[in-house]
Order: sequence, then structure tokens, then C-alpha cells
Amino acid sequence: NFSLLDTDEPAVAAVAAVRSGRAKMLMKGQIATPALMRAVLDSVSGLRTDRVVCQIPLVELRPSERRFLMADTGICIQPSVRQKLNILTSAVNLAQALGAETPRVALMAASETVKESMPETLEAAEIARRAAAGELPGCPVQGPLSFDLAFAAEASEKKQISGPVAGAADVMLFPNLLSANLTIKAIMYTADCRFGGVLCGAQCPVVFMSRADTTATRLNSLALAARLVAG
Repeated sequence: NFSLLDTDEPAVAAVAAVRSGRAKMLMKGQIATPALMRAVLDSVSGLRTDRVVCQIPLVELRPSERRFLMADTGICIQPSVRQKLNILTSAVNLAQALGAETPRVALMAASETVKESMPETLEAAEIARRAAAGELPGCPVQGPLSFDLAFAAEASEKKQISGPVAGAADVMLFPNLLSANLTIKAIMYTADCRFGGVLCGAQCPVVFMSRADTTATRLNSLALAARLVAG
């Protein structure tokens, strides 16, 4: 038994509880985000691993009964190709924990055509090449793909874009924080959906709540983290 109410640094105490084995996940409560992240990312007493810390929400759209993971919607501003491969590993692990044995990964961009003028398409093509070479085993990876091609089978049919991921992505990797965050917020506030999210890449899942999140979203996020803990 332990209490975080008896300390002036609850984030530090919570991280210490995980490090000592007394807790298996963290959940952000009434604490400033910078204070929590400082404790989690501290190089000596934090929860760093060799993985990139990233935010991965699970989105379920009720009308189409489609659900997919999105990365990274909240932490890495402009991840490199190396960081994106690392983030994908976390996203694939989460998808597998949710029951997708071979999750289909879409590398997101504004166009499916590789263009010098659109660096994100070049990076998507490079990630797809490296995944095919064995750096992301166990799942099909396709990109660049626009959102409609990753999401809707009818779009891929009309545009005559085929492939193992087109129209059926389980994981969507976005080129940067701007595109990922704008997309998740647009879905959250305009679509008939439910969602929950978790930070991956630390020594334990971190339920990273927004002040605007509903009770249902908080419970969904806790369930997502618990699934990761359960393996």
C-alpha cells in the first residue's frame, strides 16, 4: 500500500512506484503534463527505455465498424525515419495485444505518389522498403497512402490502388505531430466514434489524459493500458 498524497512530487513518487514493482501503469490525473513527463523521462530515476515514447490512440468509428491505431498523436513533433520505425514497433505490439496477429500498417501522407516536393512521401517509401527488408517483421506495411486509401476499401477500388493495406489499415503512422494531432481531433469532434489512448515506449503504459476527455474516454484508455500490461 502506498499513497501519492503525502508527497510534494506525486509524479516522481508514482514513477518510483513503477520502478519498485508496486505499480504496473501510470495515469495522468490533476497534474501538469511537463511535471509528469519530466519524471517519466528522467535519465536516472525515470522510466526511459531504448524505445521512443509516443502517444497511440485506438479509434473506433461506429457507423463503419472500423477501428485503427494512430501514431504519434501527442509527443514526437517531427520524428526521423529511425524514430518512426521505433514508433511503429510500439504500435504493432499494441495492435497484436488487441488481437491483430498481423496488423496492416499504413504510412500516411497527402498523396500515394512519391514526390521530391513532398518529403513525407519519400520517408514513407523508405520505411516501407526497410520494413520489407525485415526491420518490421510480422506485418504488411504500405505507403505512402492518403487517409481515404488507408481507411476505405471503396476509395482504393475507385483509385485503383491495390495492396495488402489499402482500405484496411489497422495502424496509421503519420508523418509528424501536426498531421496526426489535427486528424485525431477532427475525428474526435466530428465523427460518431469512441476512442482511448496510451503512451508507449516507457517501462510501463502511461494513460495520458486530456482535460477535455470524457469519462468514457478515460475508461477506454485505462482498458487499453490494462491490455498492454496483461500482454
